[in-house]
Amino acid sequence: MTTALLIPAETYKPAQPLDLTPDVFGTFWNASTWRKRIQPVGAYWYAYLDEDAEATSQPANTRATSMMKRLGWHGGMLYGPVVFLADEPSDFAHPLMDKMFTVGAELPAEVLEAARQVGIDL
Repeated sequence: MTTALLIPAETYKPAQPLDLTPDVFGTFWNASTWRKRIQPVGAYWYAYLDEDAEATSQPANTRATSMMKRLGWHGGMLYGPVVFLADEPSDFAHPLMDKMFTVGAELPAEVLEAARQVGIDL
């Protein structure tokens, strides 16, 4: 089951389907500077990225940006690695997160299909 999808900015690095549990996600979240969340209205998924990625000269993430466009997002270029997660109501809340969410929910098929459409092998 794919509960998260990490898309590195560097196209030579493969995308990584992940199976996150609350404990693993907490470790992942605490070790990162990923604080910018993007969630289109009505979507059952969201993307997290480093809010300082562009300012710190991280490379443009063309794969994640292309996925977002296919999923209806109208923003600009994303920079640095991007992780896609499912969004479902839950009783679990990570203390640093701004809402309740499910860690371990399977990514929606539309996200996985958008990944395939931009050439990401899953």
